[in-house]
Amino acid sequence: MARFGDLDTQYFDASGDPLVNGKIYFYESGTTTPKTTYADVNNAIPNSNPVLLDASGRQPNIFFEGVAKATLTNNSDVQIVSRDPVGETATNFGDEWVSTRIYGANDVVIGSDGQYYRSLLAGNQNNNPATTSGCSYQCRASASFSPYSAEKRCCLASGNSGRVFLTAST
Repeated sequence: MARFGDLDTQYFDASGDPLVNGKIYFYESGTTTPKTTYADVNNAIPNSNPVLLDASGRQPNIFFEGVAKATLTNNSDVQIVSRDPVGETATNFGDEWVSTRIYGANDVVIGSDGQYYRSLLAGNQNNNPATTSGCSYQCRASASFSPYSAEKRCCLASGNSGRVFLTAST
């Protein structure tokens, strides 16, 4: 799940003034097909497209899956900038664990202890993987990986473009 922008993201016009009532259009990456974004981390509350900036040029919460093309315009739809792709890229692996997010089986998160964990449950919510047993298991870096192992485990390997997640289960 990608979060677009930060809490303090503020947009400005060419004069340096806040981009009052500006707009951010979202599209599927590489296309002009509109992409749905959400106001919450669980993808339950859809945003309008375009997403409207407030009177101070700040954006609301924007979440989406994967990557997108984002186009920033003023309130008259004059394009200011466009970026493609934005969001999750091949170099991202595992987001910080958030207690209010509902995780699916096999989702990977970074626990409060800084370690990677894979969810064992669909609908896994408010179960800190670092302190709650039975809901996830820790991914451990390993030089070798056997698909014939009877133990449930996963392997993390690093490469030039980021981390690769490999897994096997009993």
